[in-house]
Amino acid sequence: MNSLVEILACPLCKMGMDELQARAMEYSIYLMLGMIYSLMGIIGFKVVRMMTREEREMKQKEAAAAKAVAKAPVEETVSSR
Repeated sequence: MNSLVEILACPLCKMGMDELQARAMEYSIYLMLGMIYSLMGIIGFKVVRMMTREEREMKQKEAAAAKAVAKAPVEETVSSR
């Protein structure tokens, strides 16, 4: 029965850690999880920021093209006189 308990037990139970070592392992797990979520948040923020910047630049280019098209007929009529 003891060998089955050793196989199924968590690492803390197997090693018989004291409270200080167990707390240190707990903090290291929190740090690893926190780093994963932080990195994913940073990458997501960068992607959203990049997409909004591209949309803004596209709208500016479309507005500039629309202004150029609107001014073109006026210039042609003036030059044809």
